[in-house]
Order: sequence, then structure tokens, then C-alpha cells
Amino acid sequence: MEQPSNDNVNALNAVREVVERAVTERLRGQMGGTYQVDVSLAIDVVPPTRYTMTVEFESAPERIEALTAATMDELARLHRGGPSEAQFLGVREARVRDFDGRVEDNEFWVGELTFHARHGWPLAGIATHRREAEVMTLADLRRACATYIPPRDYVRVTMRPRARAVAAR
Repeated sequence: MEQPSNDNVNALNAVREVVERAVTERLRGQMGGTYQVDVSLAIDVVPPTRYTMTVEFESAPERIEALTAATMDELARLHRGGPSEAQFLGVREARVRDFDGRVEDNEFWVGELTFHARHGWPLAGIATHRREAEVMTLADLRRACATYIPPRDYVRVTMRPRARAVAAR
């Protein structure tokens, strides 16, 4: 990732949201395999700038392989073609609504002021976040998915419950 800018950080956050929606729709809605999918994003701004997107879900042990394969299919689909129009509209509307709801929250301001100051970005840019969400296009989000969901840079970690020893009777 190039040096972080307001534009590419916004794009990464939008990609995170569309991944969460798409994977949740597939794993929970279509497959009934998990209750919740969590997608988190971390941006390491110390050069070289890097980002990590993590997809987490819980499932029955016998469903892990199928749900992981479906997750990888969704990531590949998003990389190749981006979100559907409905997924895009859902993300854009949620981003506008999220900004409206968070703008009165002190935690939002602390995070934004810190992030902008750390990068030397103008603090006035914080006030443009709602507008940035409103003008985001489907093509913008598709381009961001192609850029920020690389087809091969994955690490898979599977945690399984420890086998319990059978107590001697």
C-alpha cells in the first residue's frame, strides 16, 4: 500500500465493510453455518505502510472446511468483480448513517483527530467524511476491492477446541 491518504483509508474501510456484508450473507444467510462474521482492519502506518484485514467466524468443527472455502470464494469474487449493486448501496448507506450517528461521539473525534494529526492531514478533512461516503460510486468500490483484496496474500488460522481427556471411572 502506498503512503496512507484519506482516500485510500476510506477505500480500505469500505472494502472491509463490503467483505463483512458479503461473507456474512454467504455464511450465515445462505449456509446457516455461523451466527456472526467479524471483519477487522488494521493499518500499520510506519513505513513500509501495510494493512491487515482479518475475517473471523465461529462454527461447528465439521463445518470449518466448507465455511472457509465459501469465505475464500467470496474474497475471490469480490477481487474479480467487486460487490453487487445492492451490496454497494448497503455499504454506502451504512457509511453515511454511521457518520451521522458517530459525529456526536467523543470517541469518534478522538480517533479521527489522532489519525489525522498522526498523518499530517488537515483536521478540516474530518468534516468531509460524510460527503465522501455520499459520492462513493460502485466503480470506486469495485476498484478498491480489486486493489485491496489480493488473490494470494492470505494466512489461514483455525482454532479448534482442545480434546478433553476422558476421566477414568
